[in-house]
Amino acid sequence: MEYIAAKGKDNNIGIIALSNAVFSGIARHCLDDDREVKPYRPLSRNSVKCRVVEGRIHLDVDVMVKNGSNVSDVASRAQSLIKNSVAQMTGYSNTSVNVVVKGFFK
Repeated sequence: MEYIAAKGKDNNIGIIALSNAVFSGIARHCLDDDREVKPYRPLSRNSVKCRVVEGRIHLDVDVMVKNGSNVSDVASRAQSLIKNSVAQMTGYSNTSVNVVVKGFFK
């Protein structure tokens, strides 16, 4: 499991670190609020993959889009929502989000 430092040692407590599972959980939670998109595998944690490379967070999010929706708009909205939520909840804005459409649902 990978971790990323949220705060350095200058707080006299130690290092505060966040697991990559935190970022994956935020991404999955963001998809719950949109009726036009859902995780590709809703019961599995494999719909969101998180990597930390050189201090940058990379999220790959596999989704299904509601039939009849504009795929580009839905994916772009999900990407922005995830990126903004990660920044707001963790204070970490050095994030890239790739939304991969794997299929459609009714």
